[in-house]
Amino acid sequence: MVKIPMVVFRCDASKSVGLGHITRCIALAKTLRNRGMAVHFVINSDELSKRPLNDAEISFTEFSKAEDDYLAWFTHFIRQHKIDVFIGDIRDDLPPALIRLLKSKEILTVAIDEPSDYRKECDLLFYPPTPAVQRLDWTDSEAIVYQGWNYVLLRDEFYQQECKSSKDQWLVMLGGTDVHRQTLPVLNHLISLGQSSDINVVVQADHPDIEKINSISKTHSRVHVKHLIDDMASFLTGISFAVINFGVSAYELAVMQVASYHFCWQDDHVTSHRLFAEMGFAKRVTVESIEKVKPFTSPSIQITKATNNIADIIASKLM
Repeated sequence: MVKIPMVVFRCDASKSVGLGHITRCIALAKTLRNRGMAVHFVINSDELSKRPLNDAEISFTEFSKAEDDYLAWFTHFIRQHKIDVFIGDIRDDLPPALIRLLKSKEILTVAIDEPSDYRKECDLLFYPPTPAVQRLDWTDSEAIVYQGWNYVLLRDEFYQQECKSSKDQWLVMLGGTDVHRQTLPVLNHLISLGQSSDINVVVQADHPDIEKINSISKTHSRVHVKHLIDDMASFLTGISFAVINFGVSAYELAVMQVASYHFCWQDDHVTSHRLFAEMGFAKRVTVESIEKVKPFTSPSIQITKATNNIADIIASKLM
């Protein structure tokens, strides 16, 4: 009988954490499942974690850090399940001792884009192309580190959207809360350019400037206000130019070859943005430089699917 490898993911979703970690892990889990592996998730009890896993028909076990001792809980879990691979994408102080325990059981340990100390104990680490990785403390770590554009873990849909809409569309998406309130000034500037492109503005319905933004959309037929995007990959297919806050969306837009301007509100974001600028994917914008924003063309650079690349490496280690 052929043994089916069991891969266990540890990640969460919540209003504070968002959906990014669990979404990208599900993308990887689907690829591993398609290659004949069994997948299972250990998650928090938040509905935001459960819903996407149920939709993907992936089994899960709930874990409460507040109620359970991490090491003791997983020791029991390991006894109940035959695990071959552990993949962590979590920001909840997972103890390095747990990774050592897993490795003592000959379980392959993997971490995704992980800054905390448990990464140093893992077998394999995967990171996007950010200089922040080199600044981490790697003392006594024997982990194999894979870093680059080909390890930017996104849903496969972002790689599968090839045909641009025939209608040229722009995007303004400065985060759900837009705490710096730059949506309105960016929108006003883009309108002032006098071009014929439609402008999609993604904001929350309770944005402090929503009345002004809605008023603009009523007087400018090419301005469209959106509060929720159900399928971001499909939505971005029609976008040729964007102004965003640096974050996961920066990688999604780069993969889809959408030229972008980035607001960088943190020092790490400024550093990471430079890689996008060097590749020609993006330019930086500040509050003071909004009037200099103008559309440009992103280079046609093909980035391969991280789900396939990571799955290839994991499979090779299990041979």
